[in-house]
Amino acid sequence: MSSFPASAEAFAQVAQVAPEPRGPTTRHAAAEKGVLGLRVTYQSFDADRPWRKNLPATRFGMAALVAGPTLVTTAQNIMHATLVEAEKFGRTPRTPARVVHVDWELNLALLQVDDPAFFADLRPLELAASTPNSGTVQSARWLNQQIEVSECRVKRLQVGEARFSRLRHTYLLAQTDLSGGGWAEPVLQGDQLIGLATAQDGQTAWVVPVEMLRAFLQQARDPASGKGFPVLRLYWQWNHDPALSAFLGQEGEPQGGVLRSIPWGSTGHGVLQPRDILLSLDGHLIDSSGYYQHPRHGRLEFTNIVVEGHQVGDVVPATVLRAGQVVELELTLRPYPMDLDLILVRRVEEPPPYVIAGGLVFLELDGDYLLSWGPEWAEKAPAQLVSLYYTSEGEQTPTRRRIILLSQVLPAPYNLGYQGLRDLPVRSINGRPIDSLPGVVEALQHPQDGFHTVDFWPNEERIEAVLDAATLDEATAEILVDYQIPAAMRLPKRPLPEL
Repeated sequence: MSSFPASAEAFAQVAQVAPEPRGPTTRHAAAEKGVLGLRVTYQSFDADRPWRKNLPATRFGMAALVAGPTLVTTAQNIMHATLVEAEKFGRTPRTPARVVHVDWELNLALLQVDDPAFFADLRPLELAASTPNSGTVQSARWLNQQIEVSECRVKRLQVGEARFSRLRHTYLLAQTDLSGGGWAEPVLQGDQLIGLATAQDGQTAWVVPVEMLRAFLQQARDPASGKGFPVLRLYWQWNHDPALSAFLGQEGEPQGGVLRSIPWGSTGHGVLQPRDILLSLDGHLIDSSGYYQHPRHGRLEFTNIVVEGHQVGDVVPATVLRAGQVVELELTLRPYPMDLDLILVRRVEEPPPYVIAGGLVFLELDGDYLLSWGPEWAEKAPAQLVSLYYTSEGEQTPTRRRIILLSQVLPAPYNLGYQGLRDLPVRSINGRPIDSLPGVVEALQHPQDGFHTVDFWPNEERIEAVLDAATLDEATAEILVDYQIPAAMRLPKRPLPEL
């Protein structure tokens, strides 16, 4: 979780504003006075050529007005934003808004409009006490300067992964008539806010429920806590096979989830072990499909247990079957920052890093780079990169921090013969293992017998590339001029997390 320096101060200032509720009195009055439109101008980086930005573009989203008064929206709405404008009642002119707090892990953000007069004819939405698990709700947005309110049927609550992180929490799934949703449309029950739509698949909206909104707002009011949400980052599988459960020492019907691996830095690392069968967590029995009985919402995936009603630092009991013996354990709940993954899901708070040496472009493999192949990247991107993402994305260790690619070669006389090389994972440079871009820079300070050797992981193209060390710097400078690239490198702003 991250926050802008002024967030606590801004929150305190706007809390003094107590607007008088005025404005339209229609059957959609709560939505008209509590749902706002956002026009966001943004400029993202070119993942294939990370030293330059794409052309500015515009996206439209929604926000809910909550006590403060403050606007709450999804983090995806303000990603790469250069200008955020809020509009009310579907009217222009729009009013500039600024981001005061953002939690990329949960995909939520708070915005503030500095002009108190903006809120004069608005009324903050009241948060519902809990998320309904049946019945109908309403999804609201501004479209063509008209309020559009769509009836939605509650389908169920389901555990899913947040857009930019490994946090898994409950989502409300609702069947909606709204088309093209998923841009933070507030979801209401009567005049109470029960969540924000963070995604939509066909006519099914995925809604961040009010319990998560309330926890987010509480943390926004106390940004000094900086704890985020606990995450149970595990690789596990169903325990449906009686032969497998018997092999692991379980008698009778299979129960619990079989743990495959526990990534470095995650909750349970150093306590849980591969091939443990997780039988219960925090007093909740876990079945062979990895579900537990939630008191209100029925069967939910067990990863939700550590999120609901818990905070980072809490200690919860766990029971596992290990080598045929029942073992009682205690897990200290931890967050799981995105930087702990070997392959980042998305790069949200800093520009993409890179290193150019003799026209060879090195960068980190991440989700943004894979998305440069488009929405169907899993079918269109090189098979080796897709396989690495799906099999190794959470396998960072102290000796394997990032996967570094030779993404492309900028053709020049210096690199003759290598111009066609693309998307090759790098194993070592000058005999030194490479697991970070600073490691690339360091390795290039140690040529061997007048040459730089770049060794690749097994591939169909090339085993290694060999460059003349004496003329590398001169060639790099000429290539930067020829291709109008401002700098030979941009290293990551944040250091890699301690493991």
